[in-house]
Amino acid sequence: MIICHASTSFFPFIDGGVATHVFNLSKSHVMQGHEVHAIHLRQRDEPLYERLHGIHVHRIEFTGRDLHNGFNEFKDYIFSACHNLLSDDGKYGAGAPHAAPLYRPSGYEGFKAVNEFVGREISQIADEHCADIVHIHDFPFLFAHKYLAKRVAKIITWHVPFPPLMAPTLLDFLIPNLSSYDHVGFLTQPYLDEAVGAGLQSFGASVLWPMANSGIFHGSTKEQTEVAKQMICKSSGRKVILCVQRIDNKSGHEQIVRAMPKVLEQVPDALLVFVGVHPPHYDILKSPHLRRLIVLINLLGIGASVRFLENVGYLSMPQVYAAADVVCLCSKNEGFGLAISEAMHCGKPVIGTNTVGIAAQIKHGLNGFLVGVGDHGATAESIITLLLDDGLCRKMSQASIGISRKFSMQEGTQRHLETYMQLIEKKNIPLHSNIGRDQDAAAVHE
Repeated sequence: MIICHASTSFFPFIDGGVATHVFNLSKSHVMQGHEVHAIHLRQRDEPLYERLHGIHVHRIEFTGRDLHNGFNEFKDYIFSACHNLLSDDGKYGAGAPHAAPLYRPSGYEGFKAVNEFVGREISQIADEHCADIVHIHDFPFLFAHKYLAKRVAKIITWHVPFPPLMAPTLLDFLIPNLSSYDHVGFLTQPYLDEAVGAGLQSFGASVLWPMANSGIFHGSTKEQTEVAKQMICKSSGRKVILCVQRIDNKSGHEQIVRAMPKVLEQVPDALLVFVGVHPPHYDILKSPHLRRLIVLINLLGIGASVRFLENVGYLSMPQVYAAADVVCLCSKNEGFGLAISEAMHCGKPVIGTNTVGIAAQIKHGLNGFLVGVGDHGATAESIITLLLDDGLCRKMSQASIGISRKFSMQEGTQRHLETYMQLIEKKNIPLHSNIGRDQDAAAVHE
């Protein structure tokens, strides 16, 4: 099978869960002998084409700066609306999205322009390589369906929440575009149900959850844990609370920070470690979210118990997880939360907010604890309970490993391939063989 994956970013420039998932999925397809083309936006000076882990990586360069800024503005609008982060006047902040206006002229025009440019590039690459499947990952390339040949099977995965009470104007924009694909994947059943309730045809949708790389994320030995703690804490004896998440308007860093004074009363040697995932060349010091977080840390007087790790490569993350005693993800809202899945594969007890994506992975009292959004008191109690009870930690660690099998690369890859084959058969597309064209792919995936 010849598969094209399209996303805004891709390995080695991992900037979040979508890029991580697309890399894992692409690599799995290559390992099974399929020909894979990964298409994404060029970040700066990277080659327009290269071969990575057996994957054909194509980078698209869009040079219209003003239109690109508009693309980002409109993209951020949809992201915030779907995460319930808009105020009633449509500005970014806490509140409901349903009263916010949809079309911001400059942002929308930029979004259309970038989508047209990228859509035509994807179409050209797909045609040139006789792709059987074009898989669009998330809403930034929502309009790509307009430029793809009718013969190719088109699928999009919606990687963000699909909340209830979404603005009618936003639904009128999203549902027709999603319906133009042959299939739509959602990360959880509740999001799929909301989309169907809003008018999406159920026979053209399914749950396609993201995948953690179970080949590199797995349990660690006592010796490996001690080495990892020494690397991060400069001591193997400290208790480590780990949060792996980009610092933005939906992240829950503040909730964990506010929990720390109470945690430190009971566990004085506890260390909170933040690993932020950001786009390449991103100046984290310019982030207003980070600046507010640092002010809060200083006001609480806990600076010595908080550490930020930046520029941690994706392939180095297993060692970071090995150092953790507990992993927290306290997002205001979450499409899925791949860091939870990675932590579970590493055998870690997990604490997260009771949002749809996180609750799909954490079984309260079994492999961790669910807490309310903004409830730093319950967050502190959950952390303290785990840090002071080694037996409970071991029990929840084993439960995490068991639950994580549902989100393994093997399960996820098979689910995607079955969906692809169903689409190809439904459209009566003659499958293009990649034998002889890419026969060395599986041999070079390492």
